[in-house]
Amino acid sequence: MKIGFVGLGKLGLPVSVAIAMKGHTVYGYEVDEKKRESYRKGVSNLYEPDMDKLLKKFLKLGRLKIVDGYEDAVVGRDLVFIAVPTPTSPPYDYFDTSILTKTVRDIGRVIASAKDRIRKLPVVVVISTILPMTIRKEVAPALEESSGLEVGKEVGLCYSAQFIAMGTTIADYLTPEFCLIGESDPRSGRILEQYYRTIVKPSVPKLHMTWENAELTKMTYNTYIGAKLAIANTIMEFCHKIPHADADIVSHSLSYANVRIVGARYMRGGMGDGGGCHPRDNLALSWLSKQLDLSANPFEFVMNAREKQTNWLGDLAKRYKNGKAMVILGARYKPNTNLIDYSPTLLLADLIKKNDDGNEAPLIYDPIVPAYSKPPDPNKPSVYIIALEDKFVHTFDYPSGSTVIDVWRCFTEKEIQKLSAKHVVYVPVGRGDTGHSTAQSN
Repeated sequence: MKIGFVGLGKLGLPVSVAIAMKGHTVYGYEVDEKKRESYRKGVSNLYEPDMDKLLKKFLKLGRLKIVDGYEDAVVGRDLVFIAVPTPTSPPYDYFDTSILTKTVRDIGRVIASAKDRIRKLPVVVVISTILPMTIRKEVAPALEESSGLEVGKEVGLCYSAQFIAMGTTIADYLTPEFCLIGESDPRSGRILEQYYRTIVKPSVPKLHMTWENAELTKMTYNTYIGAKLAIANTIMEFCHKIPHADADIVSHSLSYANVRIVGARYMRGGMGDGGGCHPRDNLALSWLSKQLDLSANPFEFVMNAREKQTNWLGDLAKRYKNGKAMVILGARYKPNTNLIDYSPTLLLADLIKKNDDGNEAPLIYDPIVPAYSKPPDPNKPSVYIIALEDKFVHTFDYPSGSTVIDVWRCFTEKEIQKLSAKHVVYVPVGRGDTGHSTAQSN
């Protein structure tokens, strides 16, 4: 198939490469000229495994073409995917769809000018995260107005969000749990399914539904994860306060409940969720719950739990301060990415500062995030909070007299013994409130 792709950012570029990997020709357009120039040189500036190597490969093979306008991305294509930002701003409770609707209008105008000279019109497919009712109330009218065509009869419009994680976007796109096909009409849905059959294994379900069902499936998927993490972190707090309890043993035991609880992912207590989807989707659905006057708002509870549990971690760390500086290791919201979107680390730092009478905020150190790459004083005993389980926290040289608050319980017994020999107090969060010991671990 010939695939048009509009929006080559942290989602769009890896997905475009994944599509090219499956033998399709992708015509990708990014409005930012500097990014287009960089991509053509094989430089993505994205923290994705082998991203630049794959980008160069498929550019050279001609299966990924970086084009300079909507015309080349739209005309003569079977599908046109849209992966443009739908940003939020304080108080983060709804999505700004202005970039999306402008993009749709631009695509619609190209379709209008070309419809009399091309054999077939492309199916337009939105993959950006949006609130329920956005396609019907905003996107479809924008496409109809700009193209002069009726959606569902003359031009197809689908919503097909992806369930990916930054840092593993390509792998996640090619191995999904299911394919979401919110369709304007059965013909458009069939074309999109034919495409997915070339991308994923035959066993992967291709789920056809209305736009609203697809929009809601995407957002509630993300918010389920937030709720799961809130419960996992509650278990961690229980276990920290109950002698002889271990959060990892409890969570591991529950992970076998693959019928009622389903699956081991996000069952491990630690920091709250982060990234460009989960927290903001909870916030947005909380806002929508209020707009629709729902009888209950579980999304508000999840966000309140996320903040309160992060606040509890800050209070726990301050018990060991005793005049020492505080350092948080890890600015990113997870390993295998360099992104800090909605990072729980930033929330933790803000809450510690706020609850410490406005004193100096903790230093955040993360060697691969430029804004936080300045290391702490190597000779100054401090309270170190391990907010990210990553290689650098294991190789870091903790000064004698420091305290290490291990939120993820990621240190081995051998590492703990080395800390003890240096007179470093080790606090494994979620293990029977044994943090007063220098080297206790189950």
